Amino acid sequence: MRVPANVPTRALAAVDGWAVAADMVVGAAPGAPVFLAERPAAVEIGDAMPDGTDAVLPPEAVAEAAGFVEISAAAGAGEGVRPAGFDGEAGAVVLAAGRRLTPLAAAAARSVGLAEAVVRRPYVRILVIGDGLEPQDVTGRLIADLVVARGAELDRPAALADDPAVIAGALAESVADLIITVGGSGVGTTDRTLDGIGLAAASEVLAHGIAIAPGETTALAMIGDAPVLVLPGRPDAALAGFLLVGLPLIDRLAGADPALPDLGLPLAGKVSSALGMTELRFMALENGQAVPLAASGLPLGRLGRADGYLVVPARSEGFPVGALAGIYRLPGGRSW
Repeated sequence: MRVPANVPTRALAAVDGWAVAADMVVGAAPGAPVFLAERPAAVEIGDAMPDGTDAVLPPEAVAEAAGFVEISAAAGAGEGVRPAGFDGEAGAVVLAAGRRLTPLAAAAARSVGLAEAVVRRPYVRILVIGDGLEPQDVTGRLIADLVVARGAELDRPAALADDPAVIAGALAESVADLIITVGGSGVGTTDRTLDGIGLAAASEVLAHGIAIAPGETTALAMIGDAPVLVLPGRPDAALAGFLLVGLPLIDRLAGADPALPDLGLPLAGKVSSALGMTELRFMALENGQAVPLAASGLPLGRLGRADGYLVVPARSEGFPVGALAGIYRLPGGRSW
């Protein structure tokens, strides 16, 4: 997004006072005034500067004196003036491609005359898989809320039985930029999601089992041109799989730049990790520190304490107490 034309298009007064040419009042002072034959033009904030003027004197700097105008203050060129292009120069970038259109960025665009922006909002379909589950299943609703918080469009989650044929049929009917399944990603006798994907036309499983913790049974597949993210049913594993794999997918589909940590905070506790696994650790923010929560198996009741998360790279064994760590904010979480 670029500024279409200089804003403002011409120089404006930035303060109330008198518009003058700076070179006509050089050296003026209360004890050594400069005299002009004509009174300068009075201007208020936002007025266009008269031709031939480039500075604004304060109101008290101009007075009548024996048929002349007495100037008792000097001003440098540009003093008290908002020059043409001050708010935005023609052609300047307001928001680069790939940057998120935040309320502040939208306000900046409107301030320079940009009323519209082209954005990508990926359309996401969520399938909650497991006998007896409803669309409002807790884990499925959690992922749905995070999808919306990331700025994607979402179809209402659908509940499916652990039946490969039913799963394949639902996948075939899903018209979306990204399909996310929740549940049935393991290797147990009731974990049938991958079997269902295998039955779907134009399907390909890219990976089943990813070196992330929690969320080891997360899988990636394709149905035609649409990626399919297969998440475990356990809340902490599903959440980790979504944050580590799903968010980058949504950002990529939206044309957004890769996300960076939102805040650097000292760790209130040691974080240990196994080499070879990318580990996600949920964090609570307390007294200016990041407090690590349990490494795995966190129930939703305790996950509710999480304000953000730390990603421990596969090549790292963790971080000591007090280490400065890059913490990501949970989508839709409280402001820091």
